[in-house]
Amino acid sequence: MDLTASLAPALDPRPLAGAPESRPLDWLLTTEPARLARRHLALVGGFAALAALAAFAIQLEWLTHALDAFEARTFGAILSLHGTLAMYFVGLPLFLGVLGHSLLLEQLGLKRVTHARLARASWHLMLAGGVVVAAGFVTGGTEAGWMFDSDLGAGFALPGCRTAAIGVWIATLGISALCISQAGTIVGWWRRAPADTIVPEMAWAFLWTALSGLVASAILVWATSVVILDSSLGMHLFDAAAGGDPQVFADLFRLVVSSCQSMVLISALGTVFGVLRGAGLPRGRHQPRARGSLGVAAAISLLGVTGVFTWAGPTATVSPELGALSAEAVMGAVALASFTVVIVELIRALARGASPVDPARLAAIAAIPTAALALLVAVPSILPATRIVVSRTVLATTQLHIICFALPALAFLAGALRVWRGPASRRADAITRVAIGVVAVGLAATFGPLLVTGVAGQSFRANSYPDELQVLHVLSFAGTTILLAGLGVAALVLTRNLLQSQTAREL
Repeated sequence: MDLTASLAPALDPRPLAGAPESRPLDWLLTTEPARLARRHLALVGGFAALAALAAFAIQLEWLTHALDAFEARTFGAILSLHGTLAMYFVGLPLFLGVLGHSLLLEQLGLKRVTHARLARASWHLMLAGGVVVAAGFVTGGTEAGWMFDSDLGAGFALPGCRTAAIGVWIATLGISALCISQAGTIVGWWRRAPADTIVPEMAWAFLWTALSGLVASAILVWATSVVILDSSLGMHLFDAAAGGDPQVFADLFRLVVSSCQSMVLISALGTVFGVLRGAGLPRGRHQPRARGSLGVAAAISLLGVTGVFTWAGPTATVSPELGALSAEAVMGAVALASFTVVIVELIRALARGASPVDPARLAAIAAIPTAALALLVAVPSILPATRIVVSRTVLATTQLHIICFALPALAFLAGALRVWRGPASRRADAITRVAIGVVAVGLAATFGPLLVTGVAGQSFRANSYPDELQVLHVLSFAGTTILLAGLGVAALVLTRNLLQSQTAREL
């Protein structure tokens, strides 16, 4: 017997999955996936709480049709705070950072990620970026908007704008590191898998999420660098009066918004597939060949490619030329068709599933009609004939929130409940089901009335509106209250499962 080989596990300096943490520094420097998942969950949860408070404040201002709760400047700052936190610090790292280090590895039968140091660095960069962005907000950075699009660059010289841009720049480096690690993990598994292995839908979706994230990060790093240079040196690259081109800046950030929406949408859909198809798969085994998997892979690929150029950001300035039939319109049609194929395959996966409807599966089921609603709402934002009309209305922001919040909330809840199951208990199971139902009802009650106000033409930046729309905003405010209550209960359930489940005891 080889004594060195028998002692190799004991001599391995890397921490084992079940090894206790000897000091707080170990928690900060660990590269163990389960601990990375918990760290990202804590960080995203903190930023999500702040974004939720900002959203509640926005709904509070919209509760009445007059400007009464906040001044116009304060309302704009809160709106920018909500958008920045929700997109850059919640939506982008949510799935790759948390479920990419837990549920995805479980489905692939892996125990570690590729480029683990990059995965660790991503968390530190996201934390540092969030602190710097908060400092920029305090000093007035939100005056330039969450996409730094105030008057197409005129807000760059405002106090705090450069600081906020530096924070987003740092956070973008963290997203890039996370995307590289996740892409490397999936590609590495694929290369070692048997030749006849079909990549699971969740892995395929997360791979395209990582690729979309790298595209968005490259554009965002360049754009924020220009913002920093413009505010520091007074270059006026986008000021038409000084010879700049403001449309270039608008188009750049429109690509960023499209890429970010594509990331969140694809990862959410992949997570739903992972919960529906992956239930009961033995650990350490590759995903068996499943009917429709190749079609889903093709649809996700097309959605990933076209989504980078398709989803219209509500803060983007749409030029009249985009209203004509063009290559962009064709890509929009392909994106809608691919999205439809994915939803159909989700329904088929649900129909073929024989697993009991546990809380995780229930959340995944609730995500399917939400995905269908996201598809319907996306149509007017993509079609050339209606794109310009809706780009500055509440309808555009509602479409953004359904794709980047409503669907991801249910999908992430499904994936998190699959990872952190908790001990079997009828009472806990009933509470979890009620929480999922409350979240679903709250989402419908929040965004349903806002869809109507968007169709009526209300601007998403307006904190006042016609009297006849007040009842809709009251209903939406009530829905937001219900939604926050449901999310609060769901957070308590996940915390309880995290502390008591077998997964938590292994950390």
